[in-house]
Amino acid sequence: VLAALREWVGADNESYAKLRAEWLHERAFLNMKVLYRGATHMVRIHETKTVGELTSMALEAARKEVEEVAPGAAAETHARLRVYDSIKGVLLGPLGDADAQLASLDDAELRKPLQLEVRREGEEFDEVDGESVPLRV
Repeated sequence: VLAALREWVGADNESYAKLRAEWLHERAFLNMKVLYRGATHMVRIHETKTVGELTSMALEAARKEVEEVAPGAAAETHARLRVYDSIKGVLLGPLGDADAQLASLDDAELRKPLQLEVRREGEEFDEVDGESVPLRV
């Protein structure tokens, strides 16, 4: 009886360890909401990836809309992600540098929707003052 109990506990512990490892792996993924011209796209990415990789995935998710507005502009160098405060209805600063790892960013920024901005060749992105306070009048 004791040997059977040990065997059952050992199998249960192995099952728990496997399920915990799967849970920890799954927990490291981020489900990002990306907005572009009225469309909402969900992008699932691992926290060890970079902002540049997230931008590429967002461009791929919104490729149809991007090609309609700015043909040929669907390159990472022509796009950026900005944090969108949906409660205030304002765009905040860019998410971060392209080589910044997502795990290093502020959790509050990663929980908010992101707005994809795309520019055409020769255009520049609007300047964003990170110290400013957005007001809606």
